[in-house]
Amino acid sequence: MIYFNRRANSEIWLLLMDAKAELDSIAGEALRKGWSRPGDQDRYYTSKTWNEIRENPIAALRLLGRKILLTFQDEEVRDSHSYYFFAVEVPLLRWLP
Repeated sequence: MIYFNRRANSEIWLLLMDAKAELDSIAGEALRKGWSRPGDQDRYYTSKTWNEIRENPIAALRLLGRKILLTFQDEEVRDSHSYYFFAVEVPLLRWLP
């Protein structure tokens, strides 16, 4: 689950949700096309990526620009669970320094 506080930029939220929806739509695509080995799946997605960049380089540059902006924006994905929460749930963590 992704949590953003009230100051979170709605445009960034929409970008993240669009990216998640797109990822969900292509997950498993290589397997459905018959590529079962991990290396073959990697080559499938790499080839698909380069084809999309060649077909629409302007869109690829816009995407790269958005990713650069997200790198330097001032909000971060919050993790609502602390180390202490997991230490209660996973006894081994209680013994670690």
